[in-house]
This record gives sequence, structure tokens and C-alpha cells, in this order.
Amino acid sequence: MVAAIQFLFGGTQTHMYANENRIFDMTYFIHARDGASRITLRRETREAAFKKARELEDHGWFEVEIEANEPAEEAARAAA
Repeated sequence: MVAAIQFLFGGTQTHMYANENRIFDMTYFIHARDGASRITLRRETREAAFKKARELEDHGWFEVEIEANEPAEEAARAAA
């Protein structure tokens, strides 16, 4: 089932959440659907994101995708 997990390199924004006092270097979002709903979860490491994606698939969720968001500064350096 791990092969069904899609890994997407998406946006270039660093995210800061109201209940946290720090900005993550890299943020991973896990998107998944079941029959009636869609969820989005956030993890700080790639390993944690893949682990959660596997757990979701094992529990019957489908269309499981992992999206990686890089900090804006690194994305600008890579584009230059």
C-alpha cells in the first residue's frame, strides 16, 4: 500500500500557526479521504508524514497524498 502514497512538492511558504511560537524549516501536509470526508494533517518530518500516511491507508482512507512545503527563503535561493 505504501506505493499508493503520493508525494507532492507544492508551495513555497513557511507556515506559522497561532498556537505555536516557531516557524518550521519544512512542513509536510498529509491529505486523505474516506467515503464522506477529507482530512489534512501536518507533520514536521518526512518520516513522520510517511508513517501517518501508511496508518491512514491501513485504516481505509484513500487518495492519501503528502505535500511538502519549503521555506520561502530556500525556494528563492534554489530559483536563483
